[in-house]
Order: sequence, then structure tokens, then C-alpha cells
Amino acid sequence: MANIMDLSTEDKLEYHFFPVSSGSVSFKVRTSNDAHIALTMGPQPSDPMIEIFLGGWGNTKSVIRRNRTKPDKVEIETPNILNGGEFRGFWIRWDGGIISAGREGEAIPFLSWADPEPFPIAFVGVCTGWGATGTWKIEDGAEFNTPDQLEYRFGPVLAGSLRFEYRGPHNCHVALTPAPAEVDPMYEIMLGGWENTKSVIRYCRQKPDKVEVPTPGIMNPNQFRQFLIEWKCGRVIVRDGESGMVIMEWVDPSPFGITHFGVRTGWGARGQWRINHFGNAQSQPR
Repeated sequence: MANIMDLSTEDKLEYHFFPVSSGSVSFKVRTSNDAHIALTMGPQPSDPMIEIFLGGWGNTKSVIRRNRTKPDKVEIETPNILNGGEFRGFWIRWDGGIISAGREGEAIPFLSWADPEPFPIAFVGVCTGWGATGTWKIEDGAEFNTPDQLEYRFGPVLAGSLRFEYRGPHNCHVALTPAPAEVDPMYEIMLGGWENTKSVIRYCRQKPDKVEVPTPGIMNPNQFRQFLIEWKCGRVIVRDGESGMVIMEWVDPSPFGITHFGVRTGWGARGQWRINHFGNAQSQPR
């Protein structure tokens, strides 16, 4: 189940950023005009960046802008697309440089543009301005898939934990790294490896593994399983996400700063994922 982050934005045109992993974001917003969404590589407004302005120019039109530079890449008339008295739902997706925005419940975007110089989008920012304040409900945990390729897909982490859900037959692999790439030092947590019989913690892609525990049947191809990985002062703990039970843990004698995580599947497995970025303090179950 997705989490919902409730957020209020002032009439300041100051973005509030949060990490994303799935290539899309869905949200509801209640504002009279100028709901602005930024797509960036980091948690701040810096180039390259894509901005989607919904209901700008007095709630009359919407645009896509790149690098805070005019002319806008796309501009369409969208009279009364926003409403200060009720929530309106939207989605934004990015895939291979194609940026698109659509209304909740509609599959066809009303706004779309192909970026000739695409960049990896790791954060989304939201703000309001031009006389408008806003209330937002932003969904977390959008699903995405990983192929049977043993290639990590990376995203940022902002705290000392990662909560996620996985559905697949076996070989759920999570990397913790100091960069968005396979670089040493790195931790790898392999859950349900060896045909769903055991799980390990591996350091710097080297054997023997630091920890190995039997976990028969830990994965289920028909059901999402929840997990929580925590790290602090070199101690890496892997827990069952529902019960909190420790599955395995290891203390690194030479800890490093973790800034990113990666997920992948392989050895005959493909997987579906939900990454839960929003903390419990600011989200509610849905």
C-alpha cells in the first residue's frame, strides 16, 4: 500500500523536495493556481531541471520549462484545471527523456515533451506562488519492475534506513553505496538467493559473505513482502518489514557514508518493487 505525504506550500515559490525511485509521481493538490512541480537530480533547484507549471497565469494554462529558461518547451490552455476549494489529482511520468503529465484517472497525458538531453531524475519538488498557497497529498511507493539482468537501479537515501516491498520468486538484491553506481565500498543484501533458500550480506562484491542465514520461502512471486534495512555507525540490520524481526545483521569495522541504494533481480528472477521514502511521521497508510 502506498503512503501519502501531506504537505502545505506557501505563496513563496520555494520548492519542497523529496526523493523518488519509480519514474513517476502521483498527487492531489488544492490550490487556486500555480501548482509547480520540479524534476531534479538533487534535493535543490539546480540545472538540469524540468518544471511543470499547472494552472499558471491565473489558472488559464500549463507549461513545461527546462532549466528555468524561456521560451517554455510546451504550453497549452488549461482553464480552471485547479480549484482552491477541492483537491485535483494528477500524475507526472518520466521515461527515456519523455516527460508527461496527466489527470488522475486518465491514461492519456495532456502535457508531454521529449527532452533531447535526458538526465537521471532522483527528486521531485513542489511549490506554489503567484498569490496562491497549496495543500498537497503526494503518493509514495509507486511500483516499478526490475528485469532478470543483475543490473542495479539506483536512487538516493536521505536517512539511515530503507523501507521497501518486493514481489518476486527469489533473488531480491539491495545495494547500499556512497554513489549512484556500483563502487567500493558497498554493501549488498541478497534476500531469497539460491532459489529462495538463504540470504546474505556481502561487502565490496567479495566472498565469503559476511553473514549467511537460511531463509527458506522468504519470497513469494504472488505477494509483496515488506523489509526494512537500517544502518548506523557501521551496523547493518535487515528486518522483516511487518514484524520488525531481525533477519540478519553485521557490523562493518570500517563504516562509510551511505548516500544511495540500488535494487536488482537476476538468476532467473524478475521483481516488482515499492520503495517507501516517506517517514511515518509525515505519512499515513492508504
